[in-house]
Amino acid sequence: MFLRSLRTALQARHKRAMFRLMQDARSFLRLHFLDAAVQTGLAAALVEPATREELAARLGAARLELLGALLDLGLALGELGLEHGRYRARGRALRAVQAEDGDGLAAMVEAYVTYYNSVYVTLPERLAGGPRADYLDWIGPVVARASRLIEPYVAGMLLAEARNRDRLRMLDVGCGSGTYLRLVAEANPAAEGVGLEIDPAVAEQARGNLADWDLGGRFQVVEGDLRTPNPALEGGFDFVLFANLAYYFPPEEREAVYRRLAGLLAEGGGLALVCTFAGHGRDLLSANLDVATCSMQGCWPIPDLAETQDRLARAGLPRQRVERLMPGSTYYGILARRE
Repeated sequence: MFLRSLRTALQARHKRAMFRLMQDARSFLRLHFLDAAVQTGLAAALVEPATREELAARLGAARLELLGALLDLGLALGELGLEHGRYRARGRALRAVQAEDGDGLAAMVEAYVTYYNSVYVTLPERLAGGPRADYLDWIGPVVARASRLIEPYVAGMLLAEARNRDRLRMLDVGCGSGTYLRLVAEANPAAEGVGLEIDPAVAEQARGNLADWDLGGRFQVVEGDLRTPNPALEGGFDFVLFANLAYYFPPEEREAVYRRLAGLLAEGGGLALVCTFAGHGRDLLSANLDVATCSMQGCWPIPDLAETQDRLARAGLPRQRVERLMPGSTYYGILARRE
């Protein structure tokens, strides 16, 4: 029987493609299991081994057959173990999203299962000219959580710019939670400045964070659009951070945005432009992000690195240093200085 089934499999058409797709399906199912484990509370409930009945009680599960099916999926993926009737977290991925510092990974999983999946499900009508989706409101918190994963890659560039300065007035455009302001403040006791945030709720969160970190007296968080005049942005900044924002501006407006950023710099000041740039088929995550930004209201195609450098030069920032921030990717930082 085994030999007959093996012979059938070997004679099947497209067997190599089928094998590859089955491998991909395993990764697809792992993402969905992890997201389900986080969203249902199963990941948290499995901090200690438990029986199915104990898990049902912890989760308030009314459908034991569905819980059993989910647990079987975890076993098949190797994310769960089962010993003496008790389930435990076994796989690295599940243990990672369970960890105290695993929320960024959980958010990345959630983004793929919800947001990116929606992008591809609705792609045919958009390709035919249908309207872009309004994702920004509901995907924003997930993106903010997932962005914690890339903070260490940006930190090196920030710390190199912040240390050993007697004066450092900083502007963080799209400051989010205020994490980068805190990082610079810890690296340089003289650092002060402004966080600019367009979302009022996020700006309020940043103010609260800075107050909790005892940095409210050194950094001011203001609401507004970079392109709109704001008294808090006057006076010149020694360092401006513009991270992961370029694709929120239409390509035809980007040079004007860079010119605006250059105008905010003090003499000799530096602009750190950090972004995932177009990979032109050489970076899978970059290509996926480009599909998403081309599908979303308020976003546009991700920028090309060489084109961005040219636009920065024309905007008055010709002195540039380019640094690949994440190995094997097109996630770069450009440090451009005003003459």
